[in-house]
Amino acid sequence: MGNTKKETTEEKELQQQEPLQEETNKEKNTPEAKSETENKTVEKETLESETENSAIKAEAKETIETFKDSAKEKPKSKHQELLEKVEKSKNKAKEIFNSYAQIEEKLQETSKNLAKLENKILNSTVADSLNIMKELGADNLADEKAAVKEIALDNKEELLKVKDISKGRFKGFIVGLIAAAATAAGALGVGAKIADIPLNLNSLMQKANWDAVASKYASFISPANANPSIGYAAVGVASLLVGALAYKLITWLQGRKNEKYINSLENDLEGYQKNIEEKNSKLESLIEHINNIKLVMQKYDIILQEQNAKLKRIKFIEQVETPANLHKNSQAELEKTNLILDELLKLMNTKANNDVEIREKSLENLKSANALINEVIKKIYS
Repeated sequence: MGNTKKETTEEKELQQQEPLQEETNKEKNTPEAKSETENKTVEKETLESETENSAIKAEAKETIETFKDSAKEKPKSKHQELLEKVEKSKNKAKEIFNSYAQIEEKLQETSKNLAKLENKILNSTVADSLNIMKELGADNLADEKAAVKEIALDNKEELLKVKDISKGRFKGFIVGLIAAAATAAGALGVGAKIADIPLNLNSLMQKANWDAVASKYASFISPANANPSIGYAAVGVASLLVGALAYKLITWLQGRKNEKYINSLENDLEGYQKNIEEKNSKLESLIEHINNIKLVMQKYDIILQEQNAKLKRIKFIEQVETPANLHKNSQAELEKTNLILDELLKLMNTKANNDVEIREKSLENLKSANALINEVIKKIYS
């Protein structure tokens, strides 16, 4: 019974909704509704069309601006291209030279540090060793080190010079001016000869004679009208043409000269770079060699200080005047100190380089000194 009432209620609601739906559909089908819908469609299409037109205009404007910018850019002249190559060559040369200058400065700093270390060892450790050994009566001592000098290069590199180039306009102007003047003078001389005018300073200084020469040239151009003005104009035009040709020739020759210079400059720059790179490599090796010498000298300094302490102890305890009276162990220590000192001073007295090249003798002495001190250190810890 309850279900039946519920179904009846739902049917009534549906019946009430159906008239409302029909009424709404009727309203949509009215002429006013259709017109409103069409207007909205037209407005939408118009908006889309305007948006599309704006995009096309913006694209067209951008294309025009790009074309204008490209039109403004003038093609580079041959001289401008050569000037750019000169500037690039200058920058490249500076870059190459700076790489050399930095390594050369590094070498000088390394050399100064080595000289400081040598002076410190000589004035303290080595000096103590020699004094104590002399007091103990030792002979055949190693030669003392000569004055310490910093490592120097015989042939330092310089910055590659890159000349500026010109169009040759000034030179061309001067030559053109001279050529024009020479043409005018020549024309005057030839005209004077044709007009039977004496070629001397007095006659050529008279304006009447100039007019006569000009009239003679004018008669060649217009026999019916031998006006001097025509002759002057002809000589002037001829002189200007010769001057212009001379100017063009000079500037053309200068351009050819510039091209040859740039080609040779590129070759010079390539050779300069190769030479600097080789020197830089050798300088790096020399710096490494010097640092190895410093390391070995530092080892000698420490070991010699220990030996000096032992010799001081021997001198104080044994109180002898000659090495022959020393205990055999003390004699061994004395000989060991002399051997170490001799090897160190031999290394110090050997010149490390010939310009950028490492001397073979320096390599040999470094190897020998390093082998000896390493053997001494090895025995201490064995």
